[in-house]
Amino acid sequence: MPANARNSARQYKARMSGTDYTELFDEEIDLAIITTQHDAHAEIAKGCAEHGFNILVEKPLALNMKDAKAVAKAVKDNNVELIVGFNRRFAPLSQKAKKIFANRTTPILMTFRVNSAGMSKDHWINDPKKGGGAILGEGCHFYDYCNWFIGSEPTDISASMISSIEESILDHNNIVGTIKYKDGSLATIIYTTIGNPAFPKERIEIFNDGIAVAINDFKELIVEGSEIKGETLETIEKGHFEMLEAYVQYLTGKRDSKDLPLIDDSLLATSCATKILEAAKNNTQGD
Repeated sequence: MPANARNSARQYKARMSGTDYTELFDEEIDLAIITTQHDAHAEIAKGCAEHGFNILVEKPLALNMKDAKAVAKAVKDNNVELIVGFNRRFAPLSQKAKKIFANRTTPILMTFRVNSAGMSKDHWINDPKKGGGAILGEGCHFYDYCNWFIGSEPTDISASMISSIEESILDHNNIVGTIKYKDGSLATIIYTTIGNPAFPKERIEIFNDGIAVAINDFKELIVEGSEIKGETLETIEKGHFEMLEAYVQYLTGKRDSKDLPLIDDSLLATSCATKILEAAKNNTQGD
């Protein structure tokens, strides 16, 4: 919609606007930020990488592994950087919680419950071509979080989904997925769209070596068994600004890549999402 592009350009004082992203390929671009519908992410990211742009792409990286691998190849072949918007890594309470387990030597058991209530069946995310569904489109966020927090290689994936006769309910958007890690840790991610929007959206619980930690909606941190104490913030803080600031500092040589969801992390999250969805549909254990 050209009018929308022009209006946004005026609002944010952009030098140019348009509806064809390839027009930018002749410009000098420090960082391309991709926030389109899901089906366009991989194509645009690949094109930007091939033209030497560093990239921040909103989740998901791609809707299938073939496209995700094509993006990764373009990023590596052209020596550029890419992160996916997995901002919850940088939420202040996530950073504090991870420090609690920094010196652990035994496995973690964690759960991540996502109450994504209110997403209607006809939402564009549920279009198989445009959005890919909730697990591919948003679930990758939470699989990445568990991968990052545990910091070990996934070895086994299993999943199941609900079985409903109600036409308004999409069974494949209501999945319990479990990831087993090389270090013995275990993460279970519950994603549902059949709850109530008044109920908190996200709750994380982590257990290890006599320590129990919970994060409620990235506003409240509850801690038992650690010298690091819990905390309650004034507002929900999911790390959007902190992630962008860290990425810019990394690109300008002012920090290392610690905690940034770079291309290999993004590939792994895509792989976890596709395997969990496939395992749930088949109701069998994935590879």
